[in-house]
Amino acid sequence: MTSNASPCLTGSPATSNSISMTVSNNNNWVGTTGLWSDTANWSCGSVPLDSSIITISSGTPTLDVNFTVGNSGSLTLDGTASLIIAPNASLTVDGSANFNARPVLFESDATGTAEFGAMTGTLIGATNVTTQRYFPAKRAFRFTSSAVTTNTTIRENWQENVNNSNTTFTNNQNPNPGFGTHITGAGGSANGFDTTISNASSLFTFNNSTALWTAVANTNVNTLNAGVPYRINVRGDRSIDMSLTSPTATPTTLRATGTLYTGTFEPSNLSNTAFAYNFIGNPYQAPVNMKTVLDNATNLNNLFYYVWDPTLNTRGAYVSVDLSTTNGTPNIGSANKFLQPGQACFVRTVANGGATMTFEESYKNLSGSNNLVFKNANQSISATSNIKMSLYDSNSLALNQTALDGSIIFFDDSNNNGVDQNDAAKFANPDEMFSTFNNGALISIEKRMQPTTSDIIPIRISQYRGTNYTIVAQGENLNGIPAYLHDQFLQTYTEIPQSGSVNYPYTVVTTNTQTSATDRFRIVYSNPLLNTANNEWKNFTLYPNPSKQGNFNIILGQPLENGKVTIYNTLGVKVYNQDLENTIENSITPNQSMPTGIYYVEIQNGNEKSIKKLIIE
Repeated sequence: MTSNASPCLTGSPATSNSISMTVSNNNNWVGTTGLWSDTANWSCGSVPLDSSIITISSGTPTLDVNFTVGNSGSLTLDGTASLIIAPNASLTVDGSANFNARPVLFESDATGTAEFGAMTGTLIGATNVTTQRYFPAKRAFRFTSSAVTTNTTIRENWQENVNNSNTTFTNNQNPNPGFGTHITGAGGSANGFDTTISNASSLFTFNNSTALWTAVANTNVNTLNAGVPYRINVRGDRSIDMSLTSPTATPTTLRATGTLYTGTFEPSNLSNTAFAYNFIGNPYQAPVNMKTVLDNATNLNNLFYYVWDPTLNTRGAYVSVDLSTTNGTPNIGSANKFLQPGQACFVRTVANGGATMTFEESYKNLSGSNNLVFKNANQSISATSNIKMSLYDSNSLALNQTALDGSIIFFDDSNNNGVDQNDAAKFANPDEMFSTFNNGALISIEKRMQPTTSDIIPIRISQYRGTNYTIVAQGENLNGIPAYLHDQFLQTYTEIPQSGSVNYPYTVVTTNTQTSATDRFRIVYSNPLLNTANNEWKNFTLYPNPSKQGNFNIILGQPLENGKVTIYNTLGVKVYNQDLENTIENSITPNQSMPTGIYYVEIQNGNEKSIKKLIIE
């Protein structure tokens, strides 16, 4: 059969295994009825005319571009037809669409996730829609939600309709490699879960009123509802050997089939308590502008929302997203103001009283897609006056891997130095935590006035699991007053560039609690080591430095009557000390052999101290 091909079709007419398609009533397309192979892809982009009428009667074409049904046009799936929307493609309906309960698939992979745009027209028959959410290979919790409401159980969707009843994996428990995950819980297979030795729960909901996580009771009765958020431990696909303590993670895709959610959505059961956290999910198969959502909410903070970034640290970490800037500013990671399809988050009430929020179709933003929230990537912060601090495992930093945690301080004279709703509170992480500390509160994004020389900004670091760490402090557009990262244990002052970054490596020793003190670090704007008034001795020098034998001389700016010298290694352990003579130059000959490496020489005069670095070769 010959036909005049629409510019939106590629492939050749076929006489078998084919798509029956009709395109009519438009100016640019030639009216066509033809048979097209089921490998044909639509590749023309948005339909420019309002009156395009498309009917697909058989086959499974793939939509691989952003495609819009015009406001006087229509798209109909009929007969035995089905439709696939490829990753990084979208379907938008300004006119009308009838899926006739035919299968429609929104794909997701490592490159992106298919989306359904803001619907200003009508959609019927979207009851057999499958949505996918790809997760890279990392065993970690994810905050997720469904964009479809299913008639089938959680097990039939996210567990690929399989639950194993023993702890030894067999192939028949992995019918679809690359899809699904194991979900565990109390009662094991009797409740639809995958059985393990402990049957520890891996799927949770959150009670916004009590602020408590609740384990899902079963997966063989409970179904998925669009917009309902979950915390789920994604170990990988169902090829994971659950008999192992730490099986190797694999990438996987969770999928669910049901009725695609469109229209207005209002999360229920929001807390009416001031400063409470509320867990909410994205009900749409599209990114949603959370700035717009929260600007139109009642009694909810519209400056921040909070996501879980599984790419950070070992098990993931909370990220506070600043909505006051154009793109949103996380402390670290890749989240921004667009809540992704298949993603859940926390929002926070402002005061006691009722809180409401509404998702609207107009809040969707296809151009705001940022699927990196489920991947390993970093995003730069906005070019305002700020200090961004990130905590790294030193070895991971050397390998250019992700940070463990971090925080940001923004400076503007329109801010204040107190704690209010303009500051983002710090969520507790399961692993290392890094934040600023103000008036008893841990802060992840702090907004302050421009600093003065008397300002002090305390830092809190806790839950150390390792030994070697590095703080990366990055200044941007600072106001000219030098800022210093002050290590109160070693009494060192490291200047933070006005625009640029500096690395400060340090060591934590389990036998020395001072090295892991939560208040070891702070940011200050006055360096006493540079104050020469009556303190000329602080400008001492060491020579030779590096020292070949460990012997060296100290040259003081002025003699000290009761001066003392102490030498520490990089672990903060004291290795030598002696009194200084009341002279400008003192020769130091330790009575013990000191291995090659970096040491810190501390001069003490009464209650004042000054430290210099010494290298022994």
